[in-house]
Amino acid sequence: PSRVVVVSSHAHRFHTLSESKRLDFALLPYPESHYWPALAYAQSKLCLLVFAQELNRRLAGTGVTANAANPGNMIPTNLARNSCLYRILFFLAQPFTKSVEQGAATVMFCAAGD
Repeated sequence: PSRVVVVSSHAHRFHTLSESKRLDFALLPYPESHYWPALAYAQSKLCLLVFAQELNRRLAGTGVTANAANPGNMIPTNLARNSCLYRILFFLAQPFTKSVEQGAATVMFCAAGD
């Protein structure tokens, strides 16, 4: 058996922060005047979940599964390196979140664990 692992996030829940309240593929890519990095991140994570679900459906019966793994919330990576606000949020949340190693272990278990 084989596995495809997609790394997702709880951020997918915030895809409705846009005015339309839904993901409209006709609007993608957003023009610069309407681009918001947090919304783009949330929508990309929702798209990854939809992709994993559809891929798993298409691979049914082949011995290959598609899975989505959430490594944890606000893991202190370099994702927020260009935003002062996010760096502060990550710093404040760090005592309550997983380490980078713990987040990676979650994804690795999904890829290799039984």
